[in-house]
Amino acid sequence: TGCTDGREPRAVAGRRANTIAMYLRGAWGLDEARVKLDTRELPASPSSTRSDEGRAENRRVEIICIR
Repeated sequence: TGCTDGREPRAVAGRRANTIAMYLRGAWGLDEARVKLDTRELPASPSSTRSDEGRAENRRVEIICIR
């Protein structure tokens, strides 16, 4: 799940998630069907959006493994 800092457009979160998905497919050989992309504004457990550091921590990709 690509996340923004709460100020960026969600399209940025989508590009972030896609970059990581391409890495996982290329470096780890994961089948494309096993990787699902999603976006959200803030992560599930966001850092404070009141500081530059907190907003930077929120710009991330969260990976959830389902077996």
